[in-house]
Amino acid sequence: MITRIDHIDIMVRDVKSHVEFFKKLGFQVLRETTHDGESIEMGLPGDNQIIIELRRARRAHNPCVNHIALTTSDIERTQQELIASGLEFDQDGFGDIKLNKATGRLTSNLRTPDGFRIQLVDEVRQTPIVWTEAPR
Repeated sequence: MITRIDHIDIMVRDVKSHVEFFKKLGFQVLRETTHDGESIEMGLPGDNQIIIELRRARRAHNPCVNHIALTTSDIERTQQELIASGLEFDQDGFGDIKLNKATGRLTSNLRTPDGFRIQLVDEVRQTPIVWTEAPR
């Protein structure tokens, strides 16, 4: 039986720039290994946190990660703190804090230095709108 996500492995072009990016999100370096050449494992403070493993891409094709969603207790405050730290949120409307009507969650999106999408989600879930037919 699967009980939780253990880690998310992300192949990146520049490990150091991604370490700095995730540090601004509050992650800490947990360990550095020689796994597949160079690997940094990062996690949020606290017990039983999911590990983000960053490895330098060495192959022609990188696996795709759609997004990683990070829960926050106050999405507006968190977004402002991250902007103050120098991070930029998506400029195409995805960076705005919006209610996802299908999930009932407030979300906002930013990108890693290689363009992977990081999504902030508010821990409070509102009642989702259940569509009886596809919206037009």
